[in-house]
Amino acid sequence: MDMVELNIAKLAEIASQASDQPLDQHSEGNAQFKMSDFLMSAFSIFFMQSESWLSYQRRIKNNNGTSNSQTLFKIKNIPTDKQIGTILDKINPEFFATFFNYAFDDILSRNILDQFTVLDNRKLISIDSTEFFNSKTTHCENCSHKYHKKSDSFEYFHTLVGLTICSPNTTEIIPLMPTFPSNSQTKANKTQSHETIKQNREYEAALRLVNNLDKKILQLDPIFLGEAMLATVSFIRLVQRNSNTNFILTCKPGSNKSLFEFIDNNNLEELSITNKIAPNKLEKITYKWLNNIPLTDSQDCVTVNFMSAEVVKLTNNSKIKSHKPPDNSIKTNNHSFITDIEITKDNIQTLIKLGLTNWRKKSSFNSLKTRGYNFEHNFGHGKSNLTNVLATLLIIAFLIHTLGRLGDTVYSKAFSYFQNFSWFINDTASLSKYLDFKSLTCLYDFIIEKSEQNKSKKS
Repeated sequence: MDMVELNIAKLAEIASQASDQPLDQHSEGNAQFKMSDFLMSAFSIFFMQSESWLSYQRRIKNNNGTSNSQTLFKIKNIPTDKQIGTILDKINPEFFATFFNYAFDDILSRNILDQFTVLDNRKLISIDSTEFFNSKTTHCENCSHKYHKKSDSFEYFHTLVGLTICSPNTTEIIPLMPTFPSNSQTKANKTQSHETIKQNREYEAALRLVNNLDKKILQLDPIFLGEAMLATVSFIRLVQRNSNTNFILTCKPGSNKSLFEFIDNNNLEELSITNKIAPNKLEKITYKWLNNIPLTDSQDCVTVNFMSAEVVKLTNNSKIKSHKPPDNSIKTNNHSFITDIEITKDNIQTLIKLGLTNWRKKSSFNSLKTRGYNFEHNFGHGKSNLTNVLATLLIIAFLIHTLGRLGDTVYSKAFSYFQNFSWFINDTASLSKYLDFKSLTCLYDFIIEKSEQNKSKKS
């Protein structure tokens, strides 16, 4: 059995171990189902990236007595969308921790992380957050909120904070188990701004993630990447509890005022490099750094190492001046970071490149938003956990697709015949709507066979 099928089989196995108690609480119409039917049905929608996929399978099962939902996803009976929403609302997202642990062990056993290696056999782990649900009316007990003074109304939203293994050497990312900022306020608070509430909860969630890291992740000797909200004494001390962990964090004048005041009043080391990036186009990068400086002006602060990169691009071969960019240049953002890795002339370029890994992706979750996963689409909300459960299942689908490209011979070969992931997954979903397959491997073998035949005809 190949990697994609193994992971889906394991997810189905874990799903089958879920308590059927929520079914007892909503017994009407649920007698024929097991909890795994509900979990795997929701998962199949995300894996196939098709909201209509289940309805096709219901029709096929009614006509033929069986369907690809059973052979591909171990769904014995297909519940309705309303039934799925009602039952999954009772599941705690922490239930899926068992699957993420299994998947991570499988990743380690197959040496998939070798291509993510940076520096001396280390791994980058990005700490990222995203908002994935927003509504002015629909909300649940776990929603966060923001108050609009003009309309005297509230806007409700969900966010998650996740860890992803990433690298400047590949466009792939590997998501780990996400966490969801808790709604600690029992009543909507009109005095706090949306950004304050949102950032505080995401910050607390990030601290929980790092504080509860599995020993297997710590064995990767991780370097944590994060946004400016994590550039705090508390977070840095939490990372530095482990001797084999480091950080590279974005810093900004607005949130690290005393740090930038110190930098402005001191001389920094500097290195300038000019590269020809295209005919008649030059790029000048000015690196600056300073080691062992206070993060804040308080007595209990930590010391950090500061680094920045300023990029100036020239539209022709005009001479680059050392201070002011010429009129025909475009000055990009000045990227600034703090780290606890000592910065030298020999490693400054590498460290900046690592820090920019997360920035160049804009957000680790952009992959979920741009690859057809409908990450911000509301597939359901519920009264308690449904939105967070669906988000977790979506991330699991993304993880299994990623592992298919990285470590599954059959899946990756089938994928190679397509120009992009959307074309591949659309064909996969379409084929499984109209043809019967005994397994996902058979489906991917069918794609390979037909693609090879088309290739032979053209040649």
